[in-house]
Amino acid sequence: MAITLRAKDVMDKRVVLVDRSEPVSSALRRMLDSGIWSVVVTDDGRPTAVLTERDFVRMCLIRGVRGSALRPGGRRRDLPPRHVRAGRSSWIRVEAHGRAQRQEGLRGGRRRHSGAGDPDGPLPEAAGDVYSALPAGVALKLTDSSTALYCLIGDPVSGSISPQVHTAAYAAMDLNAVYLAFRVSGAALRPAVEGLRVIARGFNVTIPHKTRVALMMEELTQEASLTSAVNAVMARDGSLVGHNTDALAASDLIDRLNARGGVATIVGAGGAAKSVAYALWRKGFSRVLVLDRTPDRAEALASGVKALYGLDASGAQLSAQSLADAVGRSNLLVNATPLGMYGGELEVPDYALTHDLAVMDLAYAPGGTELLRRARARGLRTADGVEFLVSQAAHSISFWTGRWPPVDAMGRAAEEAIGRAREG
Repeated sequence: MAITLRAKDVMDKRVVLVDRSEPVSSALRRMLDSGIWSVVVTDDGRPTAVLTERDFVRMCLIRGVRGSALRPGGRRRDLPPRHVRAGRSSWIRVEAHGRAQRQEGLRGGRRRHSGAGDPDGPLPEAAGDVYSALPAGVALKLTDSSTALYCLIGDPVSGSISPQVHTAAYAAMDLNAVYLAFRVSGAALRPAVEGLRVIARGFNVTIPHKTRVALMMEELTQEASLTSAVNAVMARDGSLVGHNTDALAASDLIDRLNARGGVATIVGAGGAAKSVAYALWRKGFSRVLVLDRTPDRAEALASGVKALYGLDASGAQLSAQSLADAVGRSNLLVNATPLGMYGGELEVPDYALTHDLAVMDLAYAPGGTELLRRARARGLRTADGVEFLVSQAAHSISFWTGRWPPVDAMGRAAEEAIGRAREG
């Protein structure tokens, strides 16, 4: 897909497009003439990298470009300041068009360029601190002093695609906000939460902190209170309000699978499993079978489901036999563990994957988890972790902003992020 920046955004946001094949001296002259120092490097019209003023100046000096504005000891006022206006959202949108062509970006085929010291050689593919490569449907955010911070905390977060999903939503909604991911250990959880109380508008919580964070809230929504798990937090006037958008996302996926009512097997007994149990109750399921590697955890969740929702529930240790037996009695199987995402797989025997079974896997991986690939090959109804992630992210954004985000754009960003992970 050929990618271009809209001309209006380029003009409004004061960005210079510099094609990789353009001589550096020519690009520099255009920048000096225009007074614009935010640079987007393109390759045949496709944005591939972002350079700051400092990056570009350093690159020019290294490559031997000469000019009064860049000469050591020259007057600094000859260099125009950055143009980021406070209080205004400064998104650069990237739009995809339906004309297929070969892409030669940072991750694609690399072009050869002349060595250092040649002022008329093409721009390098990476120079100084290249901040990002811009995929289709995702936008670059120019932050300012009014930019709102949202983030994800957990351990690990290295495989998360939440930043890409949220960034796509904020761009489409024209929100002056950024979304980051922070690895936070158990020992650092409380100080991290207290810090975010002050500096963030809201944050998401992932494995393994959802239950502990619930105990740190001043206020809980109904979903968070019943599940005793929090995955979305809003900072409001110094207080923290905990919500469980996983429960809402699980409800959305059960509806899509048309799996209301009956018997469900949940693998896992953590915060995500509690959210699924809430959704099963809301969707009319009568019986819940909980399996976990730690039998005490499975039995504790089953007891809670009985007490809170009045459902017939039982818990047992996860094993090949207990899993096969439980799935054989169920019309919905839910993997609420990270198995398949960070390694390992939930091994369900083929004979248990019957056509009346629906499978929901909250883990996501390039190409889908092995469980979902096998279920789809047998014609079963499935819902994957990407759908779950997008749905809970949409509910989180709605909780924080009061606006429903564009889930189509979020889904595209998620698929592109997973595709890049598959290529890398």
